[in-house]
Amino acid sequence: MLDGWSLREMDQPGPRPRPRKKKEMQEGSAESAIAELTAAVAIQAEAAHQRLLFEWGQTVMTRLPWVWMQLEGHEGLAYEDKVAAQVRVLDEATTSL
Repeated sequence: MLDGWSLREMDQPGPRPRPRKKKEMQEGSAESAIAELTAAVAIQAEAAHQRLLFEWGQTVMTRLPWVWMQLEGHEGLAYEDKVAAQVRVLDEATTSL
């Protein structure tokens, strides 16, 4: 702000508005301070959300190898269970004949 003129007002074509009085400048600065604080709160909330998102991602990536190994270990058991179930169904089918 230069002598009561904001840079935005100086860039506008046409007649220059009257310089703001000190009270008007204080009200404008209070309004802009409130707007800046509101924007800061929104930015903080978004940053907190992103931090939680990254922490969740890190937790998932940390657990993923363990879960993968567990799945590979159970894959063999699942195959054995599947074969045993098929044999059982075959036995039941042949006994009923």
